[in-house]
Amino acid sequence: MAKRLILRLLFTLCLTASIHVRAAEEFTQTIPTELAKLLLDFDGNNDFAIYDGIMDEFPELNLPFGFTAVGSLRQSGMLRLALMTALTEDQAMPAIGEVLNNEGWVTMPEMNPFPREGGFVTANAPRASQARWPRYCRDDHGFLSSSYSSRGGVNYVLLTANTRRGMFGFNSRDCQSEIENLQRSISMRAMRGNTDLSRFMPRMELPGEQNSGYSPFAMAGMSGSSREMSTEVSIEIDWELDDLYEHIAEQISEQQWSLDSESSGEITASGTWVREVEETGNLIGALTVTNSGENRFDLQFVIRSPGGRSGGSFIRAN
Repeated sequence: MAKRLILRLLFTLCLTASIHVRAAEEFTQTIPTELAKLLLDFDGNNDFAIYDGIMDEFPELNLPFGFTAVGSLRQSGMLRLALMTALTEDQAMPAIGEVLNNEGWVTMPEMNPFPREGGFVTANAPRASQARWPRYCRDDHGFLSSSYSSRGGVNYVLLTANTRRGMFGFNSRDCQSEIENLQRSISMRAMRGNTDLSRFMPRMELPGEQNSGYSPFAMAGMSGSSREMSTEVSIEIDWELDDLYEHIAEQISEQQWSLDSESSGEITASGTWVREVEETGNLIGALTVTNSGENRFDLQFVIRSPGGRSGGSFIRAN
């Protein structure tokens, strides 16, 4: 009996050891080429490659002074070029745009010409770019988009282009047709009176000091229509209700919103603001902070416009 029990125990230990899986470790320096191709070749047709400069397939581009090509990528119909620069975003993006325009690329109209950076955000969250990240178009290449980022103290501009086989999706259109379609959509929005209230949404940074015990447990988001827009978030923080309310209220008052009234109790603190907007008349903004117990708080800010049409949408906030 004892011998049988020992054998069973040894068998269990061996089985446990055989199915143990080593915890994955992140690649921090080099990655095997074949593994990279396996993971990043989405279509499985060997359409993936990384280059140490500008690949031949990428649209011809005369780099302006202050930019250095550090590498490029071909991946399943997409071409991407990384440029390193010491220029700031406000300097780099117009410089790239000017070069592209001079080489026949047309700047595409923006569907939403205003940066969407409002709502509840974590402390020190990056602000939306004040310089647009435009798309460009050229009949012989299709679309090309640009973006700017900083990593490890180094600035980069990323240019992403289509391969010729994916220039305009499934329809054989040209750049002018694409521009006309976009302009038609923008005009229809204006005719329906669809004012984008999200561009008036104040940026409200949540407290994030190390000693605050801050922890968001519900992602912030925005939802609304052309006459109402709201954003809300739930957080866990060791603060008093009035202190949290004042932290947010002060930020709202600094962003062209005039305080109209406010009240506070044991469970809820709230305030109402007014903002003058020529195209819509006065906008009403209302902040509500609710103590849900156990250091949990629900925050909501709502903008209401006197005009506009109803209709719903959901926009993920920053």
